[in-house]
Amino acid sequence: MMYSASQKGCPGQISPYFSENGSCLRAVECGLYPCVRAYTGDVKGGNFTETLVSTYPMPLADPPLIVDDPYCFYVLRLGCVTDNDKNILKSQGYSITDDQDWLQYNCSSRVQNANTIPDRCIYEFSYEPANAVALSVQSQFFNGTLETNAVGSVDQLIGSVQLQVLFNSGENTLESIKNTMSRVADFLPTYVRENGDESNSASAPGTVFQNETFIRVRWAWFTLPAALSLFTLIFFMYTLVEIARHERHTNWKSSPLALLFHGLDAETQERYSRIDDLDEMDEMAKEVNVQLHMDGRGSWGLAAVGK
Repeated sequence: MMYSASQKGCPGQISPYFSENGSCLRAVECGLYPCVRAYTGDVKGGNFTETLVSTYPMPLADPPLIVDDPYCFYVLRLGCVTDNDKNILKSQGYSITDDQDWLQYNCSSRVQNANTIPDRCIYEFSYEPANAVALSVQSQFFNGTLETNAVGSVDQLIGSVQLQVLFNSGENTLESIKNTMSRVADFLPTYVRENGDESNSASAPGTVFQNETFIRVRWAWFTLPAALSLFTLIFFMYTLVEIARHERHTNWKSSPLALLFHGLDAETQERYSRIDDLDEMDEMAKEVNVQLHMDGRGSWGLAAVGK
């Protein structure tokens, strides 16, 4: 829907423009008329937004609506037809420019070009639905009067909410009324688009895109860490096996007896060199008596003195 508004009233000196007490009287004439609009839609982050591309006022056919009526018109979307179809229209007397998006299309041409111009490119708003919308909107929103009712020291308006918005407590202007009518014009097609008859409102075909997470494994990059882990495990297992096979390789650091046996003279060390573990060393220590003495080189050391 589109709208228009015009104002009659102050300033002026003609008596109908002023009341008896000298206050200004103003009248505003508004109109709603159908139009066709083209939008582009976009979805970003899951939010759908529309952008108005073009708009074109739709003519209304005078009743009765007949094909040969010279006042019967449709609106044709030129972006919906092929270049060959445009040439056919030009041959029929239509004037079409390169940047033109809409064309006022005669009802008789629709019958004549039924096999070439698809119906999906033709938009129609005939007299009957226009009259029904006008009566419905006028009776529900813009029909009635506003009256002032004094409630205590406050004057309260009585009347429809829509008229009160237009009146704006007497502070309305032509600009404020234009804004209100613009919102009404935007609301009507939005309501029709969202609440249309399902039998006459085919779903718009399209492709839905959504974000999905995909994981691509490049197994070649696992070769080095996998081989390193495998060889580490093999080396660890080999170490455990070797330790189990060679139990004689005991850790002597935790025993002070190993240090004392190491400090004995060479003859005693040779005698006890076959000791394989700490338990055996403990048993041998019970049989050995040593004492501290100085050897021939003047060095002190331990020497066995008994068995």
